Amino acid sequence: MSGKRELDEREKKLLDEAKAISFVVGVLYEIIVLIYKLLKTGSVKSVITEISILAVMFCGALYFYIATNQHVDKEKGIKSKRSMKLILDERQKEHISMSFAGGTFFGYLYTLFVVLYKFFKDKRFTNSYFDIGLLIVMYITIYIYHIKKKEFDLPKTITGKILPTGNAFEEKKARYKHYIWDSLITTIIFIPIDFVDERKIFIVQLQILNFFILVFIRFIMFFLINLIFGEYNVKKYNEYYDKLFDEN
Repeated sequence: MSGKRELDEREKKLLDEAKAISFVVGVLYEIIVLIYKLLKTGSVKSVITEISILAVMFCGALYFYIATNQHVDKEKGIKSKRSMKLILDERQKEHISMSFAGGTFFGYLYTLFVVLYKFFKDKRFTNSYFDIGLLIVMYITIYIYHIKKKEFDLPKTITGKILPTGNAFEEKKARYKHYIWDSLITTIIFIPIDFVDERKIFIVQLQILNFFILVFIRFIMFFLINLIFGEYNVKKYNEYYDKLFDEN
């Protein structure tokens, strides 16, 4: 293994576009949550988290816009005499996509920090459901955009090497090994959370069997998720390129 594979220019562009759309969806999601909480509680204090997330996302986008401005053609968009609307060239569109992608990056990290902070503070995820929802919505948006652009998230090794996509036994075996290994790592990552959560300290309560049952169930759940998503992407990838081959 020579290390994680670097994304090419086309992949980077698509990823920035996906993150840019995720930024817009994330902002709309937070605004809806903010309005909902205000109507429900009538207290600005209840929406501090949403305000801070929005601020981080916009500040992150602005930071990336300024930081990458020197690499983009600085010529301003011209106004159409007919529509009087701002027309952006390709470089300016990419610049905005990169900026929004930066906002998504900062917003995602900050929201993840908020979720972990609330968990360690309250010993439960009850108060961070909306924040977790934002992470899920942003991820799903990126995932759907890639599917729409025929960019399939093929199974990869931990170093970034794409696994075989065929239907032969040896190729499926290689993918299944990856699903098992990836699920095991994810399951182990969740174990410390069980010890922090006061409701799940089974070992302290001498309920060791229950603890291992929980770990096993979680492993099976992650394995099924990896299996379903991985094989779905492999199937769509093969169907797409088989169709292109038949057309040619």
